[in-house]
Amino acid sequence: MRLVKQQEEKQPQAPTTLATSDSPERSARVGRGVYFDVRSDGPAVTLTALTGGNYDGDRQVTIWACEGSGAGKETERGAWRQVGAGTLKRYQSTRLALSSPVAVGAGATVGLLVHSAERGVWFSKKGEAGELDASDGAISVLKGKFTDEEEPFAG
Repeated sequence: MRLVKQQEEKQPQAPTTLATSDSPERSARVGRGVYFDVRSDGPAVTLTALTGGNYDGDRQVTIWACEGSGAGKETERGAWRQVGAGTLKRYQSTRLALSSPVAVGAGATVGLLVHSAERGVWFSKKGEAGELDASDGAISVLKGKFTDEEEPFAG
């Protein structure tokens, strides 16, 4: 996944992109969705889009966010709000703008879930949930958990 963010300061800055994983073209790990956290390591930022990939046909996905870490909230539907939806294209990186940008306050963490009812959402880096996946000094993306449940928040 790649996140597009904009730092919230007195003067708006151009959005920047943080690459969090190997390109989907090289990914070998697939599920119906992936939970992960994003943490601000500096000033507040707003997440405006993400880029992801899919395997074995186009997949409709929904993007969900929760306040604070998503760890431990994977079955708490009421903790999450839908912030985007779109189609991840087969074997290519696809940019999905968030219909509701996600604010990450200075020093705060938000949880994200990218989910499809069909298997095919790519994620590629191995490791333990909560470990650092990528950082650009302003935000950090933490490794999360994949889900293979047909419905989000099911188990």
